[in-house]
Amino acid sequence: MMRENSPGLAEVQKNERDIGLLQKIEQAFKSYDRIFVVFGGAHAWVLEPALHQIMEKQ
Repeated sequence: MMRENSPGLAEVQKNERDIGLLQKIEQAFKSYDRIFVVFGGAHAWVLEPALHQIMEKQ
């Protein structure tokens, strides 16, 4: 039985997808000066802090 405040399957899948996306973006910057990423606006809003961190490393 799951606890009420534990994440559901959809939440876990979303988090895994976001982590994978960020890893691919970070990896691409190791090979290229510029990259072009297309994803939905909600992704940009949610991932913006992590994207800023990646960009600061460049």
